[in-house]
Amino acid sequence: MSILDVVSNEVSKWCQPYEVAPFTVVPTFLLYPSNACVQVFVEGGRDSFVVSDGGGAIDVSLGLGSGKLDATRVLKTAAKDASLYVNSSGWIYAKGASLRSLTSIISVVADCSKSAAEACARSFRPESTSDFRKELEEFLTANFRDRLIKEAVLLGGSNKKHRYDYAIKTGEDRLIVIDAVMPDSSSINSAIVSHIDLRNAKRSDITQRIIYDDRLEWKSSDLSLLEVGATSIAFTYAEQNIDRLAA
Repeated sequence: MSILDVVSNEVSKWCQPYEVAPFTVVPTFLLYPSNACVQVFVEGGRDSFVVSDGGGAIDVSLGLGSGKLDATRVLKTAAKDASLYVNSSGWIYAKGASLRSLTSIISVVADCSKSAAEACARSFRPESTSDFRKELEEFLTANFRDRLIKEAVLLGGSNKKHRYDYAIKTGEDRLIVIDAVMPDSSSINSAIVSHIDLRNAKRSDITQRIIYDDRLEWKSSDLSLLEVGATSIAFTYAEQNIDRLAA
């Protein structure tokens, strides 16, 4: 058996559509921040189809736990950018897809659902006994004032827009891009994905940092993961590190 045969066989197992009436479900190679596979749900007739994410993105947002998140707003923004819709149950969908456009619409819906889930993870503010995010914002506001950009939106190497918690303008026309993360998989994965994409943009004017609250309990494996996205800084050392970078 050739390598082509082996790979083709494995790919067909992964992406083989299956039926969950009234839908045909198409698995994809995309992953949500929760590491669940993005799947696309197709229903309709022979010439016109409705293609949706089966509520995958909204399910990710519901799995984030207790905290502040306007998931409907985030999903609708992501869907609008992709010329898609969101129904009352939070499903992202395309209507009236033709047979000729079916495969491309499946790709668009899958990509939009993944991006929407990542946006939900980034916008989510978990309930915590720690005032980490508030303390960080107070420090940055007090020290950088007019130089501080909150919720900075930047293009990654894939030309996708990502939202970062903060950006600080320095005197050398550079930006220090900062994200604050909590010890949960959605927060960690979202920061890693967006920072990798920003790094792939190869902008020499940008310095990236991820700040975590070292007063909370962290797994060593999660701390190692943060470094995949960008250099990480413990919150108790953040002031001296950021002051030095911004000098």
